[in-house]
Amino acid sequence: MNLHAVIEHSKVNGPGDRSVVWVKGCQLACPGCWNQDTHSFTGGLQVYDADLANQLVDIAGTQGVTLSGGEPMHQAFDLGGLLFHLWRRTKFDGFSVGMYTGYTLRELELGDYFTAGLPSSDTLRQKWWQMIKRDLDFAVMGRYNQHQADDSRPLCSSRNQELVLFSNRYTYADFASQEFEMQIDGDGLVQVTGFPPEGI
Repeated sequence: MNLHAVIEHSKVNGPGDRSVVWVKGCQLACPGCWNQDTHSFTGGLQVYDADLANQLVDIAGTQGVTLSGGEPMHQAFDLGGLLFHLWRRTKFDGFSVGMYTGYTLRELELGDYFTAGLPSSDTLRQKWWQMIKRDLDFAVMGRYNQHQADDSRPLCSSRNQELVLFSNRYTYADFASQEFEMQIDGDGLVQVTGFPPEGI
């Protein structure tokens, strides 16, 4: 899997204290996207699915992971492997998985998405999405639209996006209003996540 960054603890990317994984690469490239550094498919950190799963599960105090990007579904083959290894380690008992994707639920159900590492078969992509969906608790779905900016709903930054629940782990009431975090590591690197106001 090709990664842009990982934050071990966040409280603004889904319920509870969770890790956030930003994958590298997005051909959707929504105008106004605030994370354009993740769009290129080159560079990034290459990690094995099993190693990443072990890293995430071993983070003390974390309750789950949120996958973001870039576009996670562009790496659907590796994403399926990551979810499998997470399941093997945790059986998802108390560990939840969420995802941001620029694709709509309908597009994914139809297999109408690009992914590296899978043949260009709509039927195969449909089956692969069903496997991924089975292991998700929630996803924010739909391309960011800068002309429909919205800060009134949890996790959705434009009105066309929707928060979809795929398990009974959460209700919509479990998702807090939009907030942002700034984290500074030991090398002085500043990472901003969540929903920062314009200009930050």
